[in-house]
This record gives sequence, C-alpha cells and structure tokens, in this order.
Amino acid sequence: MRRNETDYVKCPECSVKLRKENLDKHLMNIHSIYSSNQRSVYSNKQPNNTYTQLPSYSSKSNYNTYPQNESGIASGLIWTIRIIVLLFTLVIWAILGFTMWIPLIIRITAWYSVLVVLSVFSPINLQSAHHALDKATTFYIDGFIRIIQSTLQISSESATGFLHKDVEISLNILLKEFVVTLIFWTTTIFLFKFVL
Repeated sequence: MRRNETDYVKCPECSVKLRKENLDKHLMNIHSIYSSNQRSVYSNKQPNNTYTQLPSYSSKSNYNTYPQNESGIASGLIWTIRIIVLLFTLVIWAILGFTMWIPLIIRITAWYSVLVVLSVFSPINLQSAHHALDKATTFYIDGFIRIIQSTLQISSESATGFLHKDVEISLNILLKEFVVTLIFWTTTIFLFKFVL
C-alpha cells in the first residue's frame, strides 16, 4: 500500500517529516515537553483535513522545565497530588505493613524451622520454604519500594477496569493474611495481659 502525502505531518519543533501515527511518540521521546493532553490534539483531525497546531515553543528553550501554560500548572498539580498520596500511603504502610509483617515473619520462620528439622529425617526440598522465608524477610521494605515506584511511575497504559482478576486474587490473599494477623495480635495481647 502506497502512502500519499496526507499521511505525513511535520513536527512543530524540528520540522521533521513524520507519519501521523508516529508524531506522538516523536514528541514524547525526542522533545518531551508536551503532556498527553497536548499530544492528543495532533491526532484529532479537524473538519478541513488539517491538524490543530499547538503553540510553538522555541527550540532554544530549556526542555526540562514546564511550558508556561495550563499544562504546566496541571502537571505541577498532578505531581503535588501524587506526592501527597505517596506520603499518605507511606504512613499507612508504615503502620499496617509492620503490623502484618511481625506475624508473617514469625509464622514463616516457625514453618521454615519445622521443615529444616523434618529434612534431617526425610528428603524434603527446602527451596520453596527458603523462597517463602526470603519473601517474608523483605515484605516490609518491599512494600515501601512498591509504593514509591507505583505512585511516582507515569504509566501510559490505560486500565480496563477497577479490579483485574489478579487484583481480586491478591485481595483474597490479603484478607487471609489480615485474619491471621488479627488472630496473632489478639492472642498476643490476651497472653500479655494474662501473664501480667
């Protein structure tokens, strides 16, 4: 299939001739100054078969700063909200994660110890138990790392729904861990009061 001249458009920054479907990627990767709202303007065809042109920025300007328009303000507002969400989530994880981590590490350590003793008497593969112990010991710190990465990550993928199947499975695991944590702390508090 031969392409005609109307399938191409010039980049407003560097005047490179590109296919229309590659313009968004070029603007983002080469110039990286347009937000997704601005880039989408180029893909919306106007009734007279022309493409809406955004305000031109000087090629001599510093691309590390936001353009002085609404998208710069919106982008700054989005990052401010992300930082607030990040801090709020980190505080919640610091408390909730630690509360769940202690029973998890005690349970996995006890299970690992039982398997080590059993492996002395019979051939048992300890690899899965070792993997579980590794995951349990890094559980709390991994939570902080995942929160930071997921909150500050700019994702170009659009979500298809609120809960995906793997999230539903994770919620079931979370519910089970929450019940175990609740039983652990209730028992611990009861024993602590009983001893004193």
